[in-house]
Amino acid sequence: MIWLVVTDFLRHPNSNDIILMKKEEQPLRVKLVLGEARFKTVPVDYHHQLSSAIYRLFYNADREFAAWLHSKGYGDKRRFKLFNFSQLFARPGGYRVDLEHRKVTFTSDRVWFYISTPVDEIAMALAEALTRSQNITLRLGRNVFALERATAFATPMFEDGVASLKCVSPVVLTRVNINEDGSYLPPAYIRPWDEDVEDYLKQNLINKYAAYTGKDLSRKISVELDRTYVEKKKERCITSRYIKNEKIVGFKVPVKLFGPPEFLRFVYEVGLGVKNSLGFGMVERVGCFL
Repeated sequence: MIWLVVTDFLRHPNSNDIILMKKEEQPLRVKLVLGEARFKTVPVDYHHQLSSAIYRLFYNADREFAAWLHSKGYGDKRRFKLFNFSQLFARPGGYRVDLEHRKVTFTSDRVWFYISTPVDEIAMALAEALTRSQNITLRLGRNVFALERATAFATPMFEDGVASLKCVSPVVLTRVNINEDGSYLPPAYIRPWDEDVEDYLKQNLINKYAAYTGKDLSRKISVELDRTYVEKKKERCITSRYIKNEKIVGFKVPVKLFGPPEFLRFVYEVGLGVKNSLGFGMVERVGCFL
């Protein structure tokens, strides 16, 4: 299987410099730099808007595939989108947060974020979207940002079978919540100090990997949360966002994973927990910076 990897996409006023490389199949992470950001204001909870902008990129490349990914996804019983993205980043001091009105105003010219996926079809759709037009824009609500640069990064190999990871965006896990009369309530969000948090995290990863590969790795992987970090930070580990008026509760805690290298590379690109395609659960190696 061959991937088209966008290694250096640079937009100039009158032209684009686009370099495409063919590589052996490997997971992918892409940094997208957006220009024309200064003085633009977005909601604090802009992540659903960013997810929609990413789907529009896929749609511009392959309408049928984008519609299938959005409505269905991978797997039989459980469906997974199998891509992930980060929050928007800016240079230090490059944004102002108004918590009273729940808005973020950018004061720098450029912002950036990351998209990652272990799936070649998704990576191909992204590469196609990034190279088919000279003027690519992403819309967040009423704001339009110009894509200035896209740089792809290969995934770490994790050849020793260990991945020490930190959370770039909050990890979300839920458990079924049943009323006394047997009726279902909204799912309960799992906290990092819950005794079964590692079990839920492991099972989620097993389910996603099985949906993509058909392989059951339940006896070959293990998950360790940094309990010392949790005890020290306590409630400061918790982060909440709103998606369409629904409060989503997640946590940011270092995690160590043990398993086959191909599984660890998959996790690195797809993310931890649920709601990855809404911007939750992105990870990076401890000691590395985005």
